[in-house]
Amino acid sequence: MVFLFALPFPVLVALYLGFRAGRRDPQGFREFWQELAVAVAWAFSVVFLWHCLWITSLVPAPWQETALSGAIWTAATGAVWLPVLVICYVITALKIRHKG
Repeated sequence: MVFLFALPFPVLVALYLGFRAGRRDPQGFREFWQELAVAVAWAFSVVFLWHCLWITSLVPAPWQETALSGAIWTAATGAVWLPVLVICYVITALKIRHKG
């Protein structure tokens, strides 16, 4: 049951950040990877904070345990939301490139 609260928000964040980064129309190989790195960094930060927030709301604990649990959940759910982010980024960037 707890897992159901953990996955929808990170996937929505990945979709949003993937589409947003892809709309910037990266012109070269280096710019492509820079935009992807920025999107992944924002996603990891937001998802980590989200996991810490809902873990704290479920089980009040010291901040060290909350941070560790948040990091573990972020890494575990990253197997789902990280590929979603990259796929959305690539598809959006290709669509923008073909239109322009």
